[in-house]
Amino acid sequence: MRDASRSSQRLVFIELDTAGIDAMAKLLKEAPAIMQEELSKAVTALALFIEGEAKHNCPVDTGNLRASIHTVVESLFEAYVGTNTQYAPDVEYGTDPHVITARNAKALHFFGKNGPVFARSVKHPGTTAQPYLEPAYEAGRKRSKRVFDAAMQRAMKRLERMLPAGEVLA
Repeated sequence: MRDASRSSQRLVFIELDTAGIDAMAKLLKEAPAIMQEELSKAVTALALFIEGEAKHNCPVDTGNLRASIHTVVESLFEAYVGTNTQYAPDVEYGTDPHVITARNAKALHFFGKNGPVFARSVKHPGTTAQPYLEPAYEAGRKRSKRVFDAAMQRAMKRLERMLPAGEVLA
């Protein structure tokens, strides 16, 4: 600050350093995109974790069900993990006892304990549930707070690197 006198008036000159204000304006402008990017990475990572857990939990006969489990990231904040196999719910939740009747042939044909069997219908005893997707979802849900907290920490560090030296976000 310096004084300049003119007759009986005093003028005061104030010089402002706007570097900090400019840095903060840039930070505020870029913060939403950085937050979205880190949250999107977290959503994808969490969905892939759930996919991995589902594949790990999945019972294997032919391997078709396990191979069909996949992740679809719909948007920045939305992802799905699942399978398109028709019998997946029967494996996950099991089935009640039911009758199987021949539809496209006169009889069903399969191999029983004593060799080939032909029948118009059979009483199926049902199947026991073998959950693989719901336990994977629960494991992901338990991990989600940690994943999203880490994403916010990464975003904050990125934003702090944009600040002038010595400044930190509180």
